[in-house]
Amino acid sequence: RNRAGIRQSPRTIWATDCRFPIGAAKTCLDAARDHQGATVGIASHAHDRGWLRANCADFAGQTQQRVGSARSAQISLAKRNNVWMALRCARKARDILGAAGITDRYSVIRHLMNLESVSTYEGTHDIHTLIVGRDITGISAFGG
Repeated sequence: RNRAGIRQSPRTIWATDCRFPIGAAKTCLDAARDHQGATVGIASHAHDRGWLRANCADFAGQTQQRVGSARSAQISLAKRNNVWMALRCARKARDILGAAGITDRYSVIRHLMNLESVSTYEGTHDIHTLIVGRDITGISAFGG
């Protein structure tokens, strides 16, 4: 029985903490795109004028990772950036969907709530900022 505890392998950390936000962001993007394509009226005009494409540009990005070669600060940076990016994408998708963005018709609100809970529970952005800062400056904010 493997008891990795808090010192998880880089492969496990990458799979759970770094890929989850990217998957959530992609699902939110797909929902926003599908909704925009199905609506009529002003939303269709906004779609035609590139409004959706401009918002989708915020979602774009590729992440590459060599498993086993990352330092803890690099993993913290990836977790910090991925959760932040996914939150922005989910919030933007909710905005694009309008009232439908807070219903269970699309999975956007579910992903948004999951990401908010990760951010709140783990303090993802702030804690990982401190970890990366320690790696850059050599000064620990944790008193050790």
